[in-house]
Amino acid sequence: MKYVCWMVCALFVAFGCSAWATMIDLNSNSTAADPRQTNNLTGANVLITPHPAWNPNGAGLWISYADTGNGGALSPPNVPDPITGTDANPPTAILYLTFTLPYDYNSGSITVWADDTASVWLDVPSADADAAPVHETLLIDANPVQGSACADAPVSCSPGGGAKLSLNGLTQGVHTIEIDAYQRGGGPFGVQYEGSIDSEEAPEPATCVPFAAGLALLYWWRWRRALAVA
Repeated sequence: MKYVCWMVCALFVAFGCSAWATMIDLNSNSTAADPRQTNNLTGANVLITPHPAWNPNGAGLWISYADTGNGGALSPPNVPDPITGTDANPPTAILYLTFTLPYDYNSGSITVWADDTASVWLDVPSADADAAPVHETLLIDANPVQGSACADAPVSCSPGGGAKLSLNGLTQGVHTIEIDAYQRGGGPFGVQYEGSIDSEEAPEPATCVPFAAGLALLYWWRWRRALAVA
């Protein structure tokens, strides 16, 4: 009876109050490797060679709309002021990362670097898949102050210039991160980001009943055993 009780209790604890969970990867990559990532100019992102002064390639790689990296074939023109506020000039390029959260409880973050700087939006499309998305939340604005290699932090190209942005509390469904990237000081141009979201399904109250039953069975067995010993 002892071993039966322990086995039943273990099964109840393991499965009685469990929930599904998954991790959503948010690292920059080429479109060929990850079709969730696009841009407004060419559609397909490309991997670029980072400048030696930029944040080193990590889980997220430096990307752009074309070969605009170090030694690249293209060097986009600078965007003049203003690059912040409601009257900001159009960015050099807009990069999108669209992802789907399968469950209700979500927590995570994304860190964004850019040469020279960028504004980052959390873009939540409407329920209508054919409707154009609208800006929902400005996570961080671009920095117009130019440093030696790129704009000053946050959202710059330097190793310490990435802006870590919280994505906690997002709802289940489709979300889009929009990166409005600005060329300011000439030279190469690109974006890098790294992050992830843990998406979890909260257990229904009814699924916790077996868990409670397992605990009750365990306490009952211990009580009977104590009586037998006494």
